[in-house]
Amino acid sequence: MAHAPFIAKALLPFEISPRCKIGSCVEHWVAARYQSQGWEILAQNYRRRGTELDFIAWKHGTVAVVEVKARRNLPPLSGIIETLLPRKKQAALQRGVLLFLQEQGEKLSWRQARLDLVVVALPLTPPIRVLFFPDVKEMGGGSPSLKET
Repeated sequence: MAHAPFIAKALLPFEISPRCKIGSCVEHWVAARYQSQGWEILAQNYRRRGTELDFIAWKHGTVAVVEVKARRNLPPLSGIIETLLPRKKQAALQRGVLLFLQEQGEKLSWRQARLDLVVVALPLTPPIRVLFFPDVKEMGGGSPSLKET
């Protein structure tokens, strides 16, 4: 299935200091962008049993697992999802969201879970480019027992 990214040119609303790991700063900035679009951030840097989810967001019954990739240059768009999210990584992310949703139990009302990919290109000279690939993979719906891959 081909996914067309939403591409934005942006300046990060913060300076990247030597104390801040670039990936962490970019993840926080992307989470803030999701919040500005009405998403509630449920967890960041969620780690369980060999998996780590950059952040988990919720909006209108949809749980989005968001994987953020910071790169100096954008990889070619052809095959970008397969390159940055190989099957093994997608399976680990799916296990992670399953564990998260099981921990939430009845506290979280949701109808579907999906995987979003956000690629942020940080070249040496502006502009910074942000590619949003929403709904790269549906990860299940309506039940705490998601399909394992």
